[in-house]
Amino acid sequence: GSARNRLAAISVATNGLTGLNPGGFDGPVFALDVRGHSLVVGGTFSTPASRVAAIDLDAGTVVASFQPLAVTTGSARAVAFVGNAVALGGDFAGTVAVAGGGAGAARQQTALVFAE
Repeated sequence: GSARNRLAAISVATNGLTGLNPGGFDGPVFALDVRGHSLVVGGTFSTPASRVAAIDLDAGTVVASFQPLAVTTGSARAVAFVGNAVALGGDFAGTVAVAGGGAGAARQQTALVFAE
């Protein structure tokens, strides 16, 4: 198989790696949630995004436009789709992006990000 860096998908049918390989995460991934063709991951990484990343499961790539947290410390330890939003929990403190590209809001430990 091919190398995976902190995130891998394994086929239930074959017990082998799937083609999902969205690139290297430079820190641990602690949380995952899937809705439809989207995977949201949270952790203590700064690449490919800061603490939270979305992955397009059809393309197998990170969604560059989804950058909800502007923090460099702490981690996102819980992620969950809630309606048309993603709930985040962890020990982060920083600015959370607002849907539509508006000004961010300071948050500590919990946030709700609209994933429109």
